[in-house]
Amino acid sequence: MFIDTDTISHVPSDYVVLDIETTGFSACNDSILEIAAIKFHDGKKIDSFCSFVAPECELNEYASRVNGISSEMLKDAPPMEQVLTDFHAFIGLYSLVAHNASFDIPFLQEKMSQFNMNLDNPAIDTLEMARHRLPELDSHRLELLKDHFNIDSTASHRALPDVEATSKIFEHLCSLPVSNSGPQRKRRSYVRNKVNLAEIVPESSNISTKHPLYGKQIVFTGDMTLPRSELAQIAVNCGAIVKSGVSCKTDILVVGTQDISLVGIDGLSTKQEKAVALNSSGKAQILFITESDFFGMTGIKEELIHGTT
Repeated sequence: MFIDTDTISHVPSDYVVLDIETTGFSACNDSILEIAAIKFHDGKKIDSFCSFVAPECELNEYASRVNGISSEMLKDAPPMEQVLTDFHAFIGLYSLVAHNASFDIPFLQEKMSQFNMNLDNPAIDTLEMARHRLPELDSHRLELLKDHFNIDSTASHRALPDVEATSKIFEHLCSLPVSNSGPQRKRRSYVRNKVNLAEIVPESSNISTKHPLYGKQIVFTGDMTLPRSELAQIAVNCGAIVKSGVSCKTDILVVGTQDISLVGIDGLSTKQEKAVALNSSGKAQILFITESDFFGMTGIKEELIHGTT
């Protein structure tokens, strides 16, 4: 159950901050590589958890480049069931805190369900908190929030350093009021239903067939930092095919922030739920990525896209 971040006005007494590193974005087809967590009681760190996980699928080059985890580092890692059992015992009934929890929590839930474990702890998403308490920021990625709050942390995209950074960001965010106007963009907001994908064509005929997005069918869901039409334009400029709905032909689902009041407490949009179902049935192999990951795949620096330095 996701907690409404608007109601959080102070740091709770007991909670666990967590982060996972994975081989990809599909809870059905990808594997957890690392889990880390820090347990807090009365605002003080009382315990920590960190473990590599023996991958259940091939470790791809893209994932290794992002999280810095190599096959050599995983050669003696314990199996998934053992790590998840230990982690489940570690968190107990504590509330969970994660940055972009709408990814971490469903991923853990899917993996735990394979071993008859339930994960229904209350969950807090610091990404959602940041969007509502710092609406003036162009982006609310972990790295940018670390800079905003002057948090010094190394080895980003490794689980434990990211947990430590998230715990500090969470404390800062709890002390900030919720903006009455809600999340805002310095750029114009988009209207999803008015995007005519048929009108969006490549701005250049010189498109490399070797681009990682060339020929890939892409769908967007959730609130993004750019208007949906601009994201679609970037995608087609790379040779991608942008669709409005998820199907068995979908290759990539770009997931933005979801409004819990609209999608329900599981935090999943209809497109996400359909993609999960298709992956589970074996009818598709849809890759779930964030908007930042999408920018990375396009080869365009996100700072240039947002016009920041």
